[in-house]
Amino acid sequence: MKTKTPHVLYLISLLITVWLTWWFTTHYSTSRTASPGERKPLYWVAPMDPNFRQDGPGLSPMGMELVPVYEAAEAAPGVVSIQPQVINQLGVRTTQASSTQLRKSIRTVGNIGFDENQLYHVHPRVTGWINQLFIKSEGLAVTEGQPLFSLYSPELINAQEEYLLAVNRQQTRLITAAKARLQSLQISEQTIQSITRSNQVLQNMTFYAPHDGVVSHLAVREGFYVQPGDQVMSLADLSSVWLETELTEHNLAWVSEGTQVSMQLAALPGQQFSGEVDFVYPFLDQRSKAARVRLTFDNENGQLKPNMIADVTVMPAMSETVLAVPQSAVIRTAEADRVVWAQGGGQFKSVAVKLGRMGDEYVEVLDGLTAGDEVVISAQFLLDSESSKQSDLRRYAAPEQLRQDPQQVQSARTTGVINRIDGQLINISRDGIEKWNRPPATMDFQSAGHLSMPAPGSQLDFTFEIRGNDFIITAIHAVNGEPAHDH
Repeated sequence: MKTKTPHVLYLISLLITVWLTWWFTTHYSTSRTASPGERKPLYWVAPMDPNFRQDGPGLSPMGMELVPVYEAAEAAPGVVSIQPQVINQLGVRTTQASSTQLRKSIRTVGNIGFDENQLYHVHPRVTGWINQLFIKSEGLAVTEGQPLFSLYSPELINAQEEYLLAVNRQQTRLITAAKARLQSLQISEQTIQSITRSNQVLQNMTFYAPHDGVVSHLAVREGFYVQPGDQVMSLADLSSVWLETELTEHNLAWVSEGTQVSMQLAALPGQQFSGEVDFVYPFLDQRSKAARVRLTFDNENGQLKPNMIADVTVMPAMSETVLAVPQSAVIRTAEADRVVWAQGGGQFKSVAVKLGRMGDEYVEVLDGLTAGDEVVISAQFLLDSESSKQSDLRRYAAPEQLRQDPQQVQSARTTGVINRIDGQLINISRDGIEKWNRPPATMDFQSAGHLSMPAPGSQLDFTFEIRGNDFIITAIHAVNGEPAHDH
């Protein structure tokens, strides 16, 4: 007869294994959740996604261990309390808001151009024809008094004849008037004296350079017909050049006339040029909304050439002493700028701040903090998210009303789009709530037991109540525009 002992032993060992597994799981979970004398966590959240929460410990979708969130020891709105070991796990670091001088360096690019204070345009004041052109290409250097071109003009011939007629008649008043006319037509004193001595009219009148410079623009050739208003050529004095650069609007507060600037150019490696801002344009560019500033650089050796591109570093003086925090402490949102205030004893609260100028590492705090306040500079986004959720009740209702009746239930009706459903937890991007003066927001709601939730992506018209720290959906009025029926 065959024995059944192996089957019996297998069954007994299986039962023992199941019992041991149950005992170990129960005791291990309990030890992780709470021990006698400790506060019980409200819920557990993912370190990288505060919207993912569970009622007990476990792993996030990314495989990271969930972090417990405890109720604050006091019912202060927006205060989040975290155990010391959890603070270490999150890598929370803090620093003090302190009085300091802000440092700022602004890096940008600029364009070298002509010094327009030393740019000369040559125009004829009569009609005529270019008979001879002495300067035949752009870029040539000229000196003051050097001949540029000769012009045949019937108007100039008539002006000379009137002058000689007055000279020959020795009529002083006529001589003075005729000479003044020649001068107004840009005839040089040297040429007028030559006409007087020779007593002959010049058929072709020569015009001379009014200043030293280089020919930056040449618009004519020999034989061209010109008239008043035509630009014959332009002369630029390159002994100094302008550097123009643009700054973003928030950097404009750092720059004024006299601010120190340095620049480097790819064409002149290893060389650094220093200067200072000599003009800040009183308007912004219409398209880019950038502010333009200008500098003047000496260029006696001619190294700096117009249209070069320069790497520019603006170096404002340090600010006066101001209250500041590291830039890493600031959480910027469309509604307000915030920091997470470390109140001590593992308690944290998100507070709104008003910011001023931003330095390289620190940002000025105009309101919301005092010197010595501890602010969080790492892992603050998770703390800010939890603090904001805890503060929603106080933001919606008047504080005086809540103090009179803490049990009063606040409710509102709004619309939104379902993003995600995790059991009874529904994440919704809701529209604004006019009666509470609240803007649109994305937040977590819980569903009352009698409601049947539509699929994620649905447009929802619903009513919710605030019960403690929870937002409970109590009624669904329409889904995707169609009336809804509760089940």
